[in-house]
Amino acid sequence: MTVKTANTILFDHVLSKEEIKDNEIEIDFLERRYIPSGEDRIIFETPTQKPVIRDIDYSETISKNKKARIFLHDCCNGICTAGDLKVAAVQLKYDVYGEDYAVKVLESEAYKRKVMAILEAVKGKADIVVFPEFSIPFDYLEDIQEYANETGTIVFAGTHYVTEENLEKYEKYFTSDFGEEDFRKNICPIVIPNSKIIHNEKMFGAKEERDLFFHKGMKQGKLNHIFKLRDNLNLGVLVCFEYLNDELRHRLISACDVILVPQTNPNPSRFYGVAKNDLNSPLCAGNKACIMANGIFRIGKIKNGQFEPEKEEIEGGSSGILLTLDKDSYKMQDEGIISHFKDQKEQFILLATINTQFSASRDVQPGHEPIKTSFIHIFEEKEIRLIKKGDITKESTEEFLALIESINASTDRKELKNLIEKSSSLIGKYSPLMHENTKNLNNLDFEEIKGKCQCILIPAI
Repeated sequence: MTVKTANTILFDHVLSKEEIKDNEIEIDFLERRYIPSGEDRIIFETPTQKPVIRDIDYSETISKNKKARIFLHDCCNGICTAGDLKVAAVQLKYDVYGEDYAVKVLESEAYKRKVMAILEAVKGKADIVVFPEFSIPFDYLEDIQEYANETGTIVFAGTHYVTEENLEKYEKYFTSDFGEEDFRKNICPIVIPNSKIIHNEKMFGAKEERDLFFHKGMKQGKLNHIFKLRDNLNLGVLVCFEYLNDELRHRLISACDVILVPQTNPNPSRFYGVAKNDLNSPLCAGNKACIMANGIFRIGKIKNGQFEPEKEEIEGGSSGILLTLDKDSYKMQDEGIISHFKDQKEQFILLATINTQFSASRDVQPGHEPIKTSFIHIFEEKEIRLIKKGDITKESTEEFLALIESINASTDRKELKNLIEKSSSLIGKYSPLMHENTKNLNNLDFEEIKGKCQCILIPAI
């Protein structure tokens, strides 16, 4: 029997006794390097009968008979038409809590201002923006859609749980229908310019999200989209703990050049270990990149209308990127992981320009750069004013806030370099990450210096 869709042959051999008995065949999409786009028209051919044509809705078997639906979504709309892919991975601070069996982010007018300020800051600098898991509430999606339409940017808008309060609103914004069977699914909205929102469903929850006794946890999803940005560039997304499932991860690695991993993860070191292993022992040919967008967060509960954290310490951080490098660049692999300095977890946007034409095996061109990165530091005025340490004073706080404004207003290389160097000690008090990143500014041009100290300040009002 031969089974094909359009010009792609999916199955072509003599049926076994078991297949005839069970009236069922299995097609290895991984082996065939095929990603369905949804419901496909399938042609069944045998030597002695007329072809039979059927419309079939696919599902795949992932991890102990779990059914998954992995589809290809074509996003070829002018995004990333050149050799470089520009990605903005956002590490921001937020609080999460549980309510009615759903995980929610603590939202406020100030928090929404921060999210929208971040999007404004990367306008024209990113083809793709990815926010951490749980960091974007459903109510922000309309404004994010307007932003995507205006800028031509694809936004991976964190994740949120599907709840009954928003159930009737999904039809307006999303391509898919939602019903009560979707309650408590943890979904990642992918906001595409001039399109309704596509979504992925988290299939494997962390232990904190699972059912336990009478507590109902995350409902396992089954839908994952791979995004075709151009003919030779596919992008996938795995939400937090999904990344540790070997079968699902390997399925996406085989089909994708870039994997995004939005997460709310206390310690992503294990994730980086897995990513390094996949890069060092590749499953298939081609360059690969893995981008971790983690939050810095507190987990707690709402009591008497106020958020009460389980512990005051901020968790998470260490967002970053790992990718295929040549033998000479390999030793710098960890430079892409943005670890926190002096136990201070900070908010930032990691801007990564990935050379999608780079070939580690054929790196013979002088100056053939696999990746360029820079920061946009995120500061919140209210947060800065609440810092209480021995060497922090009201006067130094005002001085640092004024410094941020001066950095952003600077248009001259010499002036900016002198300003940063003169303020080195002050910067170290409030932002060890910026201090580390601006230690040596010698022989850098204006744009290069700006790329190390650019920042946004979220007003307290």
